[in-house]
Amino acid sequence: CLVITASATTGVFVVEACATIDWCHIRSSSTATLIGASVTRTISNSVLEYTGTTYNTCYTQGGNETAVNVRIKGNSSASSGNRYGVSCSVAAGTSANLDRCTIVNFQTGVLNGSGEANQIVRLSRCVIANNGGNGIEGRNTASQIRVFNITGCVITGNGGYGIDAKLSNIYVSGCRLRDNTSGNFTDLGNYATDIYNYTTDDDDASDFVNSASGNYQIKSSAGFAGRNIGVSQESSSGSAGVRRVFSGGVF
Repeated sequence: CLVITASATTGVFVVEACATIDWCHIRSSSTATLIGASVTRTISNSVLEYTGTTYNTCYTQGGNETAVNVRIKGNSSASSGNRYGVSCSVAAGTSANLDRCTIVNFQTGVLNGSGEANQIVRLSRCVIANNGGNGIEGRNTASQIRVFNITGCVITGNGGYGIDAKLSNIYVSGCRLRDNTSGNFTDLGNYATDIYNYTTDDDDASDFVNSASGNYQIKSSAGFAGRNIGVSQESSSGSAGVRRVFSGGVF
């Protein structure tokens, strides 16, 4: 595992040209964007972390870019800057994709930061929890012709709405939502909010293995366990008796 740290960078910390980032822990106390937008890049099995008190965006995701099994962690004590976890900046005809990522402790967890009408954003089995504002925020584009798909995600404990669609085309299905201060949904327009979504009230201790220590795997006893929501709790060892050291954004 490669650990990269910075404390003085103010531009983009990791160059946009990197085609693959795997098994890295990138940590910064500066105001820099940790990962700048790129095209056809994959980030996997990694941690992106802000420890400072002033920053704008941790990870800007570009066209046809994919993040798989990545923990994206902010500083809940930060007080300045936009403090976005992920900003999807997607060109026409391309997509932003996040799968089994954990996004916690920002002001806004995931922002559709592009006004492009012909774009696709996909979130699958991610945990977006305990952010100070909205968990997920759409971008109102009147001419939008594609859909922001949110499937099998856990969206809980955010200080604003779980999902603020801003009347954009957002399709939400098979997700776990609860305890978002302003409500689970707003401004979804004609899009349904009851497509196999699980909203029964509970708490972190019931839903997650141990969120206090950063383990956001879904507890085997959770009311929605076994529904392909989030990443399920693993046994202490894999099939060969070797513990899997990284799963669902958890080292």
